[in-house]
Amino acid sequence: MLGLHVRFTRRQLFARAAAAAPSALALTAARPSFAGLLESAPPRFRSAPALDPARVHVLSAPEMTAPGYIFISNTNGERQPGPMIIDDDGELVWFLPRPGLTVMNFNAHELGGQRVLAWWEGALQGSHGAGEFVILGSDYRELTRVRAGDGLVTDFHEFSITPRNTALLIAYNDDGALLDSVVQEIEIASGDVLFEWRASDHIAFGESYVTPTTGSYDFAHLNAAAVDDGSLLISSRHAWTVYRVDRTTGEIGWRLGGKKSDFAVAEDAAFAWQHHARKHADGTITVFDNGAGVAQTEPYSRGLRLRLDESAGTASLVQELPHPEHLLASAMGSMEPLDDDGAFVGWGSVPRFSEFRPDGTLRFDAGYPGGGFTYRAFRRAWDAQPPEAPAFAVASVGGEPSGYASWNGATAVAHWRLRAGATKTTLATRQVVAKRSFETRLRLDGADRFAAVDALDARGRVVGRSGVVRI
Repeated sequence: MLGLHVRFTRRQLFARAAAAAPSALALTAARPSFAGLLESAPPRFRSAPALDPARVHVLSAPEMTAPGYIFISNTNGERQPGPMIIDDDGELVWFLPRPGLTVMNFNAHELGGQRVLAWWEGALQGSHGAGEFVILGSDYRELTRVRAGDGLVTDFHEFSITPRNTALLIAYNDDGALLDSVVQEIEIASGDVLFEWRASDHIAFGESYVTPTTGSYDFAHLNAAAVDDGSLLISSRHAWTVYRVDRTTGEIGWRLGGKKSDFAVAEDAAFAWQHHARKHADGTITVFDNGAGVAQTEPYSRGLRLRLDESAGTASLVQELPHPEHLLASAMGSMEPLDDDGAFVGWGSVPRFSEFRPDGTLRFDAGYPGGGFTYRAFRRAWDAQPPEAPAFAVASVGGEPSGYASWNGATAVAHWRLRAGATKTTLATRQVVAKRSFETRLRLDGADRFAAVDALDARGRVVGRSGVVRI
């Protein structure tokens, strides 16, 4: 793993940025440049008219990216909200509209040895949410829903499934004076609360970088929780601290960052207002270093990978991953290493997501031309076939009939085979077309009266068949 070196310290860079602009914090609201893209919106899918997801534009051509698809959800943007899987060309693989809801924290997980999908849906309540987590199987059928216990409100900030088939999530309790955040471990099968860690029981108000104002005091703002052997890593955004917590007793083993850090953190490794703290097999810890929140404290956001020396009590930089445009996300975001020592970074409140090579250079960059944000963004392996048949529709374009084929969520389709004929029972192969986008257009012969399509995999095997449509 390579460390990236800069000529100036981050504090010096921030001072330079502040001197150059009257309000550096205004950068958090800036949108990336998608000049001309809004006018070139693709038409609604003719074969799947109920689907109208946010558009994704790939800003740099993918170059030797890691395997897998990209998992995102668009919030407060254009068109329909919902969990979305796309490929490296920005083409839709799967989408589920969730009208009237906010959808966040979409990801793939392992549950009981099976690959599943999960996301949070509900309503935003300021800086947290009130909703529930939805879990789908690899056939896209709903398996269950997970909610916080003990009468607490289920927040969107965290959802991870452990090898025990339990879920770690964050809940909020607002008594009018204090907005307390709580980590719970929930048994998925029963909904029982197995473990609870309340911020106000363990974090002193003096650790917070947020001062009380009117309304409930959100002194901790817990936003990540994940397994670390027999302990948990819990991130407090407002304390700028990652806590290692005993999974049985709830006692704090150490603090990384913040006012009471148990580690001497190197200046280039310091973080603020962070998200998505995780421990990895090589012992390193990653966070998404926002560098901005209630106030801006750093010149730009970055993915951050750190190495702790517990015996020496030091934390050093292994790798930092700023975007070449020095994007600054005031909220949300994610950072996750890939198997080849590259990394995938979601820029949270900035509508972008990027993949980096091991040397820290970009090999994929994309975003939403219509605005909005994705709370976290991931690259994940995913192989699935929906229970529904492929969709096929016929429409006239320029006076000539054309067929349109799609199959929402199918990952094995390589080609579409068009069959057509004078009657429903006399269909014959007319053409085979490679699948290059979510919806594929096929030419129809005016002499035919009925048509259907077969979905073929890379070996030419039929994996799905549409119904027969009258031309």
